[in-house]
Amino acid sequence: MAPGEEQELRLEQYLRSHRSCVEIFAPDQQVRQELQLPRNCKCADILALHSPRAAVTEVTVAESKGTDISTALVQLGNAAAGALECFLGLHTLHLLICVPRLVQTSVGRSPGPGFTAGASSTAGLFVLQDAQTSSVAPARALIELGHPWNRWLPQVQRLEIELLVG
Repeated sequence: MAPGEEQELRLEQYLRSHRSCVEIFAPDQQVRQELQLPRNCKCADILALHSPRAAVTEVTVAESKGTDISTALVQLGNAAAGALECFLGLHTLHLLICVPRLVQTSVGRSPGPGFTAGASSTAGLFVLQDAQTSSVAPARALIELGHPWNRWLPQVQRLEIELLVG
């Protein structure tokens, strides 16, 4: 099994045991199909439902990454827009990136170039921060899809991106 596959499996286990997710769609091809997203769009690896599909009110969109956090932001954003479009009763949407490690840099612990890991109120997690400018700010997901998904951009950009290490 490749290291990336092992990390994805650990992420799925985390979602089942710590987030009580009842249904998980993976890999990204299955997530695209479930959310009716275009076949060639960038998409997150995992869509996790916190309740049965017929009564979905809470979802976690998750991406397993190495250090390419910028791409992960687009993958999360596109899948988050798909979830908001697909699940009309959705009240809570979590965005989560899983990375293998953090590296100490001059601006703090980093999951990849241009980003740092900030303190989180959730045990075992960090908050992804964008450190590409003079002031560190929360990182934001992006949507590269057109209509109807792009209408969700303001809502998606308000979401905090959690960072799981390991």
